[in-house]
Amino acid sequence: MGSGMTKAAAPMGFSGWKIVVRCALAQNLATGLVFGSFGPMLASTEQHFGVSRTAATFGMSVTTATMGISSPLLGSVMGRFPVRMSMVFGALLGALGFAGLALLPSFALALSMYALIGAGVCLLSILGPVTMVNRWFVAGRGKMLGIINLPITVFLLPFILAVALPLWGRSALLLAMAAAFLLLIPLLLTMAETPGQIGERPWGEAAGARAGGATLAVRARQPASRILRMPEFWLLSLGVGVVTGTTTAFVVHIVPYGAHNGLSPEASAALMSIYAGSGLVGALLLGWIVDRLGGAATLGITALLQAGLWIVIPQTSGYALFLAAAVLGIVAVPINVLHQSALSELIEPAEIGRALGISYALKLPFIFAFAPLASFLFESSGGYHIPFWTMGSALFVAVFLFAAAYFVTRCEGATPTEQAI
Repeated sequence: MGSGMTKAAAPMGFSGWKIVVRCALAQNLATGLVFGSFGPMLASTEQHFGVSRTAATFGMSVTTATMGISSPLLGSVMGRFPVRMSMVFGALLGALGFAGLALLPSFALALSMYALIGAGVCLLSILGPVTMVNRWFVAGRGKMLGIINLPITVFLLPFILAVALPLWGRSALLLAMAAAFLLLIPLLLTMAETPGQIGERPWGEAAGARAGGATLAVRARQPASRILRMPEFWLLSLGVGVVTGTTTAFVVHIVPYGAHNGLSPEASAALMSIYAGSGLVGALLLGWIVDRLGGAATLGITALLQAGLWIVIPQTSGYALFLAAAVLGIVAVPINVLHQSALSELIEPAEIGRALGISYALKLPFIFAFAPLASFLFESSGGYHIPFWTMGSALFVAVFLFAAAYFVTRCEGATPTEQAI
């Protein structure tokens, strides 16, 4: 039995592991099908609706905007209704959205489907899983969130679609994705809302302190209504916004960057694949580290590494460039794991959905601004040195924000009560 619980607190048949599996399936289905399919199916979307590539890419903007705008409202709803029913509603929205994309002839109507998909992803992939983990785990939350956020589908789906799209066509594949959302619903309905509902206790509830002595002292977790008055919440949220903005810029620009530097289309695409694939390692590794160092400290360290890599990449070529992309993927792709873990240290489980929704909304301006900013700087300077160095400089600001959050929590905090598994 893990050191974080007594036998009474964690019977051999602890149901929290089943919760993690179901949440991992939900997260991979929602995030993977949405973000893993958009790029590979972009050309077929243009042809189906008869629109330009610029117009077709607006669908992803609608999805992302809906996720950010709706997250505070949906986070509040998450605390008033059963989480599993909120996730079921998210699955229904996803199914309806993908079916609409397959069947609707008008791109204007299709944009409303992208909005439904964005709300579905928010419930099914972001708010639902982190709420369930906070209810079922006191210790080892970072590791559980790392498992749930493994980007398996995002990594594999582009390869699958490269084979399946010419064989079966766009509409059939989108309908299959809609069916996958519906097949998830029976699994979601079997989830227990809390351990107490079935006579169990959260994993690690009896723990007295973090294993290994975490260096981050956190304030006792607070309701979301009070978290808005906590400076560390704003420092963490703004810092995460900067990091998320730079990761968005990297995803948008790394393939054009490779082409600009003379790489073949295959080699340029490989940079993106290596970056995304490395996130599989990063999610597990950083999930383990954050349980020991705490959210703000881990975010600060990873942001510092990212800043250095953004500055170094324009000076690298050959195998060193691919290595840099891999390392950046390890420390950047799992940003959601670190974001959720950091907030879990501050907020009580019943209110984590609402606070995460507000924090996610604060990221939205950075997500929208950084990729276009990099494009503007590229066009102005004629190369990628200035854009990449600008992203690195922004990440140094994020390091400062995370360091400030770390010291605020140490000055005002209490001794941590969680112990790693």
